[in-house]
Amino acid sequence: MIKPDGYLNIGKVLSLVESSGFTLGNLKMFRLTQPDAEEFYAAHKGKNYFQALTQFMCSDLIVGLELINDDCITRWAKLMGPENPKDAKKDSPNSLRALFGEDGMKNAVHGSESQAVAQKELDFVFSNKSKLKVSIKVTVEPCILQQLHLLHHQTTYSCRGPCRSHHRLHPCLGILNQCNANVLA
Repeated sequence: MIKPDGYLNIGKVLSLVESSGFTLGNLKMFRLTQPDAEEFYAAHKGKNYFQALTQFMCSDLIVGLELINDDCITRWAKLMGPENPKDAKKDSPNSLRALFGEDGMKNAVHGSESQAVAQKELDFVFSNKSKLKVSIKVTVEPCILQQLHLLHHQTTYSCRGPCRSHHRLHPCLGILNQCNANVLA
């Protein structure tokens, strides 16, 4: 999950996720309500940071990610880096938290600590019974996700999806034409 403080770096995060060998199964952009945040972080209820954490998680958009890879939880934990970005900068300088995190709460990304927790969190975000109000939900090829937030000064993008073609970037918006050439160009 990309937290509210990491949202502005979604393109960079997704690029690092892809280059680290993960496949993106689903992506959902949403905003949590206070009850949603309290439900998602129920395991932390009673801790001194619970109220601040849930309020922070409601402060802006969140990007839910379903990542696919062998030993996914361990590999995602390694890519995220230590929970505190100060430690991450020292111990794992190329991790997501070292690159995009600010502090122990505003550390850019969230990950499940076990397969059981991962399934519960995936159901919370992606199941048909999810109560979340969706801003964007993408369940298509990973190349389209990259097209949403490509950064910097590229003029083409080499698709790693099934089409394997080169897509053009829109000079102002940074949005490419989709695999089936039926979106903005």
